[in-house]
Amino acid sequence: MGTLLPALLGIALMSPALPSPAAERHALAYFHESGGVNVQGALGDPDGAPRSTWTITVGEVRRQVEAPLAAARLQAILAGLDGPALRPLEVLRSNHRLDFRAFRVVSWARLHADGTLDRLRIFLVPARPEDPAVRAWLELLEVPGAAPVSAPPPAR
Repeated sequence: MGTLLPALLGIALMSPALPSPAAERHALAYFHESGGVNVQGALGDPDGAPRSTWTITVGEVRRQVEAPLAAARLQAILAGLDGPALRPLEVLRSNHRLDFRAFRVVSWARLHADGTLDRLRIFLVPARPEDPAVRAWLELLEVPGAAPVSAPPPAR
């Protein structure tokens, strides 16, 4: 929990300087806590090569996982951010309070060729989304150790 921008800007600011020629680059950050497990992810191509790095913390034990990220999968993730399923989940106020248990917090940054921030968007995705399109998009992230989100949440 906390305020929005300081934590989520970090992914864009930690990206190394980018090579020329000018090309659009992307950085995504993912945060979620469930059952005492904190998962943070960094996905994208801030240096031109798609990659994903995940940090999983359980109590005092922290491990980092480097996972492959195909360019086609990155493009599908990025396309989903503009789709009708995720559009209503975008945060439009910078002072919005975060709940990392109730939501999967995802930030996306588009970077200029020199590594500076061009655009930032933040999404609060329900931890247990009902919309099948949102669940399918979350599956694209391939969060290590995460329970599948393809099944609908339990009935109320």
